[in-house]
Amino acid sequence: MAKPDKSQADYEASVKRIAEQCIVVRMRMLNRVITGVYDDAIRPLGLTAGQSNILVMVERLGNPRQGDVAKLLYMEKSTLSRNIERLRHSGWLDVTEDAGDRARYLNVTPSGRKVIEQSLPLWESAQIRAREILGVAGEQGVRDAADALWGAGSLK
Repeated sequence: MAKPDKSQADYEASVKRIAEQCIVVRMRMLNRVITGVYDDAIRPLGLTAGQSNILVMVERLGNPRQGDVAKLLYMEKSTLSRNIERLRHSGWLDVTEDAGDRARYLNVTPSGRKVIEQSLPLWESAQIRAREILGVAGEQGVRDAADALWGAGSLK
């Protein structure tokens, strides 16, 4: 095994600092835990938390372009495309293409609206559990950070 450029003590101090202070480690852990709470809650409907987010965002925006949804949700285009195909296959989302602007437009179907309605009590129970995990300050911190990314609440 190659020796680190720094002294062993400096190297170990660096590893300890990263392990104890790294924001991404904590964010990814929280993401997995909180996503699991929502996934478990809405699984009976055949949805994942990510798919539910897409459906709700498409409904909220009203016939948006696929690229706009990807930007707003900070999703990789390939991840969004896979989920759109699953939602489309389930009959919850329609996709139309406009040759004029070469864009794909998304629309929630009537059965997609029904699944959103059915998800509401399940989502509410997941919200309660997520709040228990995060606490008031944690929830507000997450909300503030997301609002800042979205341009100070442009979806409100």
